[in-house]
Amino acid sequence: MSNNTPVKRLKTVVRLERLFSLKYVALLVSLLLMVCGILAVILGGNILVESILVLIGLKDGLPGVYLIEAVDTYLFALVILILAGEIFKLFVGNENTLKNSIVFADIKRFKKAALGNYIINPDRLVRVGLFS
Repeated sequence: MSNNTPVKRLKTVVRLERLFSLKYVALLVSLLLMVCGILAVILGGNILVESILVLIGLKDGLPGVYLIEAVDTYLFALVILILAGEIFKLFVGNENTLKNSIVFADIKRFKKAALGNYIINPDRLVRVGLFS
C-alpha cells in the first residue's frame, strides 16, 4: 500500500498541472474579461438613458457630462471585449484561429501599401517618387 501512495500523488500532481495549465487559466481570464465587458456595455447603456432623461428634462444635471461618460464607458467596454477576444485567440485557439482574421488576412496588402514607394535592395531601401 505504501508503494501506491507516491503513484497516486504523482497522478494528482499531473491532474493539477493539467487543470492549471496556461490554456485553462487564459480561458478563465478571457471569460471573466468578457463578462466585465458586457457589464460595462450595460453600465454605458444605463448612463446613456440617464443622459436622455436629462435632455428631456425629467432629471436635473448637465446632459453633456452624461453623454461623455456614456461614450467613455462604451470605449472602455470595447477595449475590454477586444482584449478578451484576443486573449482567447492567442492562448486558447488552435493554429487556424488567426488564419481568417481581418487584420492578418490583409498583411501582404498592408506590406505592399506601406512599401509601395520604395524599392527594396538587399543593401539599402531606396525611395522612389516625386520627392526623392
